[in-house]
Amino acid sequence: MQNVTFKDTDQLQNVVDNPFYRKTTLIEWLSNNDRDNSGRHLRYIDYLSEYKWDTSSKVWLRRASDKPPAIGRLIYIHPSCGETFFLLNGEVCSTFRAACEKLGLLGDDVEWSAAFEEASTWAKTAELRALFTQMLLFCDITDPLKMWNEQWHRMADDGQQNYGIVNDDDLKQYVLYELELLLRSGSPSKSLTECGLPLPRADLLQQLENSLLMEERIYDRHMLSVEHQEARSKLNPQQNRIYEDVMSGISSATQRPNITVSEQNLISAFSSWLVSIGDGDIELIHFIYDNDTLQNPDATTLSRKAIICPTNNMVHEINSMVIDIAAGTTRTYTSIDSIVPHPGDNTDIEVLYPVEYFNLLNFNGLPTHVLELKVNSPVVLLRNLNPKDGLCNGTRLIVTQLLPAIVEAQIMTGKFIGRKGQSLDKIGIYLPQPVFSHGQLYVALSRATTPHSLKIVIVPHGDDDAALTKNIVYSDFLKEIDSTTN
Repeated sequence: MQNVTFKDTDQLQNVVDNPFYRKTTLIEWLSNNDRDNSGRHLRYIDYLSEYKWDTSSKVWLRRASDKPPAIGRLIYIHPSCGETFFLLNGEVCSTFRAACEKLGLLGDDVEWSAAFEEASTWAKTAELRALFTQMLLFCDITDPLKMWNEQWHRMADDGQQNYGIVNDDDLKQYVLYELELLLRSGSPSKSLTECGLPLPRADLLQQLENSLLMEERIYDRHMLSVEHQEARSKLNPQQNRIYEDVMSGISSATQRPNITVSEQNLISAFSSWLVSIGDGDIELIHFIYDNDTLQNPDATTLSRKAIICPTNNMVHEINSMVIDIAAGTTRTYTSIDSIVPHPGDNTDIEVLYPVEYFNLLNFNGLPTHVLELKVNSPVVLLRNLNPKDGLCNGTRLIVTQLLPAIVEAQIMTGKFIGRKGQSLDKIGIYLPQPVFSHGQLYVALSRATTPHSLKIVIVPHGDDDAALTKNIVYSDFLKEIDSTTN
């Protein structure tokens, strides 16, 4: 198929009859070989090595220079393709990383080694193996094998203590086995070989595959029952009603918990208010985080409280205020921003785009340039580090230790500690401007379990504006759905 470009004012028949539009690179390659036999030894795909295509006259012209032509097009390779091209000056490198090392395109691993050694002064060996795994997956280590040879002994102490392994070779096999287990069970799932590291012995690999299979077949029913009851106790009345409707279709054994008459009235009033919302009909901080919470925070208390903001800028503003009034000493971390100039660009990029400019840019899914933290501060994970152990995007944690290159934190939500996405004991909603679309206000408010646990701060925008916000509900759409379902 040949694309033809013409102006909208051109006559279509004239375009079709114009022989100029019929010229293509392939047809002209054939015609040029008929006229000029000096290029007949070249295949069509090799023709650019000695000829160039003149787009204005649509003819092949012999190149005046004998130098190899510059690359005219770079092939896009998606990161998920893995190791694809690693040929360098006719030499096949073992990996793409090895090719980059020969070209001197990679830096050193001083910062990663320093961070690992820093963590090794206080972390357990299992935690060090988890840290090493995260570095392999997310930190672009230049030479993983070199770092492994330097640091493996720090990850082997429990092999000596728990299993009595004293031989270095056996200890290495033990650590490799544990690392391979972590990599395979992580997200994304990988293997040591993909990271440039050796695999453990074949008998250990067989044992590893059997253990992974057993994990998929064995469930702790008692633990799951306890988690189920704990999660259900945190549902608000509306969520509990939906839960019962779903469970009634599965089993008729589900019963509502016994509650007092006054509690029933309170729940009924709150439910009616939420239904009306759904149908369309630095005081906030102290309400959510009282003095006791700010001075003596703990994971259980913090996991049950939250302030919801409509934009990232508002989130940063609230976060800064909470950090300022919370107890403890602030430690500041900054990102490293740089620009890689285009090889053919001779302009002074650093003058046009100073580092200070990049430091001002904020993007979704990334922390700000300046990250201020205190011990016992709640944080949210922005990446899937290890979903099997609860370290996934959105997991809430509480900071337990702040070091120059390492932040230690404990999970305070998820199946390991509490619940993620649960109803909250106290929830604050900060609305400097109307932001909700259809049904979203109802969803935000329904996170609260009672009206006493909810506080909303609305910023008026004029003298005549009351403390109001818009609740967007498309009633006609809801009625149509009801009529369709009934």
